[in-house]
Amino acid sequence: MLLYRLIMKKICEILLLSAILYISVEANSEIGRYQVGKTESGRYLAHIDSGQPYICHFLGPANTHISEICSDKNKGNKTGGEYAYTFPRIGSSYPACPPLPNITNGYWKCPQSVYSIAVEVYASCAARCFSGFKLKEAKIIRCPESLKWEKFPDLHCFPENGCGALPNVRSGEWVCPRGVSSSSVPVYEICRLQCWDDSIQGNNISVRCTERLEWDQDIDSTACSKEGCGALPNVSSGEWVCPRGVSSSSVPVYEICRLQCWDDSIQGNNISVRCTERLEWDQDIDSTACSKEGFPVDSPDMTVLIAIGIIVPIIVILLVATSFIRFKWAIGTLRNGTEPVMRSPIGS
Repeated sequence: MLLYRLIMKKICEILLLSAILYISVEANSEIGRYQVGKTESGRYLAHIDSGQPYICHFLGPANTHISEICSDKNKGNKTGGEYAYTFPRIGSSYPACPPLPNITNGYWKCPQSVYSIAVEVYASCAARCFSGFKLKEAKIIRCPESLKWEKFPDLHCFPENGCGALPNVRSGEWVCPRGVSSSSVPVYEICRLQCWDDSIQGNNISVRCTERLEWDQDIDSTACSKEGCGALPNVSSGEWVCPRGVSSSSVPVYEICRLQCWDDSIQGNNISVRCTERLEWDQDIDSTACSKEGFPVDSPDMTVLIAIGIIVPIIVILLVATSFIRFKWAIGTLRNGTEPVMRSPIGS
């Protein structure tokens, strides 16, 4: 009979402990209290006679009610006060980790009687977002026996609607991850453009919704269209060389064509043009780029012109100087009362 009573008492204690633990995690396995890690000693966890767990704590010099279990477990391992880490901001008398960081557009969900400004040891809290916002990924943290948080990135809750809808693309469609609609792309999600014509380069385009609620690149609604910049202009003494399947009379968007001059010595061979997303060439095109029209710098005709340009000004300067000297000589003769005689001052 005595053995039966002892067995029933143990069963009741186990059931009570299970009920208490169930309440402590608030019917949510994500958060809870008294969650001792596999590699931890559990030195801050004790149980009362009924089996209910509690955290070892010390209320102060005037109140030394601390169990013998806690005292025995923590001899030589004092972490502040007598047996517990004392957090100065609230003066907690129990072992606790420093305050949890703030969450942009969110908050920390902790078990009942656990506070984010001093999370008790072995307790777990979960990051939560306000209505209309979401985290990139779920985040649950637990205060370890070391009473120090492990490194984790700053947490931000972003609007659920993200960057909104992707623009319609002619002759193509957007392929997004499972559960993501192209009409409402959340932050961090990536969608890929699928052109109906597999030969179009637009198939290589992927866009991502950034933290600023913007696409990480400009989106061209004609990316899957074969419309382009039209025909390349005719170039004297040369021709356009385009990729296979592309005609110089109709160049699609993104395609690049190169100018091939018939005379390999002409620098026009280095010119390449690309049809941009705005349906414009990326540079001006000169129809005489392959032509020898004009006067090359080292040609005889240019040399004659340079010589004429130098000699003519010198002759003009000499004539002006000669006229000035003769005028001065005439004035001087009149002042002396003699009749001027017109003769060249040179060699007189």
